Amino acid sequence: MQHQLACRARDRCEPPALPQPVGARARPIDGGDAAPTPAARPHICRSSQKAIATFAIFQAMPLTSAAAFHMSSVMAVLPIITLPDPVLRKISDPVERVDDAVVKLMDDMLETMYAAPGVGLAAIQVGVPKRIVVLDTADDGEPPRPIAMANPEIVALGSKTRLHEEGCLSIPDVRVDIERPDTVTVRYLDRMGKEQEIEADGLLATAIQHELDHLDGQLIIDFLTRLKRDIIIRKFKKQSREARG
Repeated sequence: MQHQLACRARDRCEPPALPQPVGARARPIDGGDAAPTPAARPHICRSSQKAIATFAIFQAMPLTSAAAFHMSSVMAVLPIITLPDPVLRKISDPVERVDDAVVKLMDDMLETMYAAPGVGLAAIQVGVPKRIVVLDTADDGEPPRPIAMANPEIVALGSKTRLHEEGCLSIPDVRVDIERPDTVTVRYLDRMGKEQEIEADGLLATAIQHELDHLDGQLIIDFLTRLKRDIIIRKFKKQSREARG
């Protein structure tokens, strides 16, 4: 999957209807609780062939809309921190104000997430201990549905649960079956600094909870037994030593 920004501001098209986040109340995600096959859902942080289309949507959206996105003219792919880096265990600090620097970080995080490939990314995964996450759980072939959240806070969880095989870009090639509430209501600041609240289900609900765990220094391996967790940590420590030579 290639991700190149071919659009420019002068190439604006007619504004499309604003997309609903996949998994939000208006559109359920998966049809059941069974975990999708690895081919269908490679990671909680998953690929998307949507960089060009995403940029076009950002350019076309009216900035007065609560869901509006304004992409930076230049985005960067950031290095993703992996286990056993202790930074991943840090508790992220609240965002004081959604300013240009925060918007630029959100843009870079989205570009990094798409290039990785993935469906979600927390700022701490790129070494920034701020309470910021980005997500896009749209399926391949669908229009992109990027979401950027500053200071996300869960205000309600569903009474039923959903089992999903989760992976993480910070722990490559490790998958964990995790049972989480099947719906979540989250309040956050959008890219305009406005407070938003959405109710999500399906993959989006899972992804939101996964990324918010990162903000509190929690990882998918924490859902495993201590023995299994220690085996994985030792494996990554060994790989880190070998990489340093």
